[in-house]
Amino acid sequence: MELNLLVLSDENAINKKLDYLVTGLNISLEIRSHNNIINNRLYCYDIICLIDDKFSRIEESLFKLSERSKSYGVIIFTNDLSKPNILRCLELGADIVNLNDFEVISKQFEVMNERLDYYVCPVYLGDLVFDSNANSISSQEKTISLSPFETRLMKLFVEDVGELVPFHSVSKCMDEGEYPDVKEYTKVYVHKLRKALKQLNCKDLEIVNHYGKGYSLELIEV
Repeated sequence: MELNLLVLSDENAINKKLDYLVTGLNISLEIRSHNNIINNRLYCYDIICLIDDKFSRIEESLFKLSERSKSYGVIIFTNDLSKPNILRCLELGADIVNLNDFEVISKQFEVMNERLDYYVCPVYLGDLVFDSNANSISSQEKTISLSPFETRLMKLFVEDVGELVPFHSVSKCMDEGEYPDVKEYTKVYVHKLRKALKQLNCKDLEIVNHYGKGYSLELIEV
């Protein structure tokens, strides 16, 4: 079994390094230009990476991907890590990584590869089904795709339902140094998860804010 990875990049030097990074991993890598997104084939990929030194040059591609009903995760590799750009990625359901930090990029690829080494059974909580393998949460009504980080955050919540997930635990899900204010960016992800639960009409689940400490996922009586 292979993980199918599509890289949209016009950075030839970076592309060669990426090709080297996947050597020995169970990752099938395809590299294309940003101008060459084959919309009718995107369903074939598990992860799509957008790479460019300047965020403005990949924002259009990111927006196009966010408009589609996704079965894939999206990761942005760029040096343009301003606060507005980070928030833009979070709003559109993508993770963002420093393009210059190849140690972090290598770690990302290894994590992708580790997904193939084990299968985690879906978790059933009330009306909710959380499938970390498919990066999704669902109810009887619909399914919503999650970004890779949203999946990791949701996994923290469902592993300890009713228990506080402190901010320092959340920070371990993030790439060190990418998110200078863990609390602020966690709020954005939590807002997206709350919105997803509402869309799924999961009235028996609630993400509770413990001010200054963290969050917990609570089962409530309805």
